[in-house]
Amino acid sequence: MPTVEELSRKIDALEARLRAAEDVQAIHRLKARYAQLVDARYLPRGAGVVDRPKLEAAARAIAETFSEDGVWDGGAGLGLCRGREEI
Repeated sequence: MPTVEELSRKIDALEARLRAAEDVQAIHRLKARYAQLVDARYLPRGAGVVDRPKLEAAARAIAETFSEDGVWDGGAGLGLCRGREEI
């Protein structure tokens, strides 16, 4: 029969694994939300971009997916933005 200490260690290990799994799941949800917002800038079937108010709303929502000190790196073609305001 396991001791209380052994059971406590097992519970601690299980809690750590659960936290890690929940963290990964949260990252997946965030990436899906980001992709959804990026796609929201475009009209269906390649018909162009949405009107300016919708485009600006999508841009604000995209920036909100970043932390206050987040960095968006679009490479040589699109540049680098630091912080939500720049993003």
